[in-house]
This record gives sequence, C-alpha cells and structure tokens, in this order.
Amino acid sequence: MLPNPSEPDWDEPTDLGAGENESLPIDPLPEQGALTSADQLISALQTIKEILEQKIDSLNKRGAELFKESNYAEAQKKAEQGKTLAHFKSKAEDLHKDWLFVSKDIFLDNEVKDYESQNGTRKRKAPQKLIVHFENDDRIFENSAAETFSRAIAKIGISRVEGLGIKRLNHPLVSLSPPDKYQSNFVDGHYIVTHFSTEDKRRLLLEIGERLGVSIQADLVD
Repeated sequence: MLPNPSEPDWDEPTDLGAGENESLPIDPLPEQGALTSADQLISALQTIKEILEQKIDSLNKRGAELFKESNYAEAQKKAEQGKTLAHFKSKAEDLHKDWLFVSKDIFLDNEVKDYESQNGTRKRKAPQKLIVHFENDDRIFENSAAETFSRAIAKIGISRVEGLGIKRLNHPLVSLSPPDKYQSNFVDGHYIVTHFSTEDKRRLLLEIGERLGVSIQADLVD
C-alpha cells in the first residue's frame, strides 16, 4: 500500500536517499603487476612474432615485385633478408613455447606467493608428486616428481627417449651435457631436464609412451 500524506499521523520521511554517496568497504585486490608480469612477457613475445611475420611478408612481396621488374639482384637481397628474419622468427617461437612451460611455476606462482606472504594469506602446501604405472605392474613413486619423472624415462629407455629429439627450454630433454640454467637429474650417464611443472611431466610421459608404444599411466598425487 502506498503512503497517504492526507492521513493525520503521516510524517514525511527524512532518510530517503541517505547513504547514496557512501562507499562500502572493499577488500583490496592484488596489484595488477603482481599477476600479469608473466602474461606481459608472453604478450611481448607474441608481438615480436607478429612484427617479424609482417616484415617477412613485406619482404616477400617486395621481392616478387622486383623479380617481375627483372631486378634480380635486389630481389635476391630481399629474399636473403626474409630468410634471415624467418630464422630469427623460428627462435622467437621456440622461446615463446618454452616460456609457456616455465612461466607458471617459476614466475607467476612466485609473484602470487610473494603477494600472499606480504598480506598474511599464504598457506604452505606440499608440492604435488607423480606416480607412474607400467603395463607389467611396475610402479615408480619417488619423493619428488622430478625423481619419478627421471626414473620413468630410464625405465622407458634413455636412448629411445633421446632419439625422439624432444626439447625443453631450448635444450634436449635427454643429453650428455646439463642445461646451463635449469634443473636436471643425472641418470645413467645422461642429464634429464626436469625444470617444468609436475603436470607437464605427467603429460610429457604420456606423450613419450604413446610415441614409443609403451603403455603408461601417470597420475598426480597430493
């Protein structure tokens, strides 16, 4: 029922609109930089690739025009320039792929943990482990995911895995020399790169098993 001003006991309300301009307390969000640095690098690498693609396309078109004009020397020059940029673009693509593997664990997670630590919200959690089952009921389950991953590679066959030519962080997954900057395990005279997330280790083992025809079950364990 609507209020009736003609009623004798009706008083005009005095609190209409009260609090319209009041600000409710809002919990502060993390500073943008603490969560986007990794994404900014990914974006920068993507931008580099796009710029190189545009320049290569421009050189190719100009080279074709010069060739039609019978200016073969300049056309060849443009072709060589395009080839050089294409090689550089390939390196940029490899760097972009490698960064996607490591950014979450060694960059973004660290920044989030630093923020949480500063604000008293960080909770320590044990790292996930990896357990691997093979078709003959053999099981590998070590104290760390890196150790389990390395032993699983050895079980599959180090030389067989090495023959796949898999690279991580611009370094062969399996090699006789250790990577300069990244973690690795030394197994049977070879270095196995382990500097990526447990989930990536799990997926890579499944990929290796599929490519080599080895039945593998790999699972994460808290």
